[in-house]
Amino acid sequence: TFQPVKVDLQRASDSELVNFQLHKNDWYSRTARRLLNERATRGELSPDTKNKLQDMATTHVDASRRLRGLWALHAIDGLEDSLAKKLLQDENEYVRAWTIQLLTGNRDVSRSLRSRFLTMAKKDSSPVVRLYLASAIQRVPAATGWKLSEYLSLHEEDQSDLNLPKMIWFGMGSLMEDDSYRASKLAGKSKIPALGDYVNWYSAKLQGKALDRTFGKLAKAKDKEPLIEAIALGLEGERDLKMPKSWLKLSTKLYDSPNDRVAELAREIGAVFGDTSIYPEMRASLADPQAPLAQREIAFKVLADALDPESTDLLVSLVDEAPFTMDVIRLSARLDRPDMAELLLERFDHFTKLQLAAAMNALTQRESMAIALLDSINNKSIDRRHLTAYHARELSILNSPSVDEKLSKVWGKVNETPEAVREKIEQLDTFYSQAPLWAFKISSGKSHFTALCSTCHQPNKTDLNMGPDLTGSGSNGARYFLENIIDPNAVVGSDYEISIIETKNGRTISGMVENSTETAISLRTITDTVTIAQSDIKKVTALPQSMMPAGLLETLNETQVVELLKYLTSL
Repeated sequence: TFQPVKVDLQRASDSELVNFQLHKNDWYSRTARRLLNERATRGELSPDTKNKLQDMATTHVDASRRLRGLWALHAIDGLEDSLAKKLLQDENEYVRAWTIQLLTGNRDVSRSLRSRFLTMAKKDSSPVVRLYLASAIQRVPAATGWKLSEYLSLHEEDQSDLNLPKMIWFGMGSLMEDDSYRASKLAGKSKIPALGDYVNWYSAKLQGKALDRTFGKLAKAKDKEPLIEAIALGLEGERDLKMPKSWLKLSTKLYDSPNDRVAELAREIGAVFGDTSIYPEMRASLADPQAPLAQREIAFKVLADALDPESTDLLVSLVDEAPFTMDVIRLSARLDRPDMAELLLERFDHFTKLQLAAAMNALTQRESMAIALLDSINNKSIDRRHLTAYHARELSILNSPSVDEKLSKVWGKVNETPEAVREKIEQLDTFYSQAPLWAFKISSGKSHFTALCSTCHQPNKTDLNMGPDLTGSGSNGARYFLENIIDPNAVVGSDYEISIIETKNGRTISGMVENSTETAISLRTITDTVTIAQSDIKKVTALPQSMMPAGLLETLNETQVVELLKYLTSL
């Protein structure tokens, strides 16, 4: 039977604390290390403590006990260079690896030890040791970091390792901004192909000479597809970049490449640089219903991203072609045209569920479109059920007296007082706790969840991430959900705060910032990711508010709320 033991290691001597590093119960060794650290900090350790731990770290037959000796030495600041050199030659890979980890923790490694690291990066046979050396690249002087990157990149056996290529890249990537030429040169010699891909991608991110150099490599490459893929990925989301001279020399051949993928990516890159020479051909392809669909889709993306004025009518005219309907809906919000609202509203009955969501998103981003939407709801040509709490919040963000007046007629108050919020939480919590839950169906609650919540929240680890993953949250109970749904702004995680972007042509978009560069901001909305050029932005406002709007439960009666809560608490 289990017999509890009363232990007080505070009363143990220094020698006993050292011996506890050999105890079969890891709690004793961990607690003893903490106490040794505290005594060392106060200057109360006996003189022979360090010697005993050094002997354990270097001579004990069990590698796990040598590790404990090493950790305890680090805890009392006793890992001296002479001892470290011995440990870096230990027969056990984990002892060697942990010595590297502990030495680089304070970023102050002696020159002789850095030299030993370089020898190990060349010759050590252990991938574990090489992984720890890769992690040290960012914690040693740049000169040593570059050499570690170079030597580690020459281990061909690591090219398929799950961690090493990325860890080496994390290290050398932190150095690359100051010396992109060296990174490019290192990638050319590397035996790990992924490093070359990372360098080419980051060169595009850095732009300037780094990008020019990569375009030079692209011009010489026999197989251009992998390299141009990396460049296009690096430039993704950018807008209105100054066209490099190196691109001018190269682009014509790429646009005419027999490799369709290369030609496609070249046009996307050309659009980032505002190369209008490609637009006439793009318009011709897009207008030709007999042209391959993939070719027309590329043309639509390029022309829409550039908002080419000569292409606008053509782009909008494709709204009834199934492959382009969603693209036109999303484009409509970017176009400051009075006919866009009518174009969407008259097709409401024919849109799919996803298209309806995108259309409502577009109609709430401009004052003129919002007024048309609210008028349509008021005269009942559009069903009020399409207007959710999320859309009501988006309309209120427009800060338009005309929109606010019409919204109050079809929706009511957008914001409630704190007292009303607390009262509603208490009321529904009481109703749920007293309800005979056996009489309520989880399947009905799931239907309510799908209608109200599934746009942003997906249980069971799906790929949508507008809201937190709800898997396992059911154990928090019904009140947890009521508090978060009814008062979503009470506690807001920084990852889910709203940013509002107002553009110079009258559009207002809200969402979560995914990426921000000198030329563009990418904003995640409930339907897609929107990229806005910095040159088009009038104002950016960050709000300490949740992406989840208040008022989500307004469309449900008490029975339906219980059904929803029963489903949520089952997750």
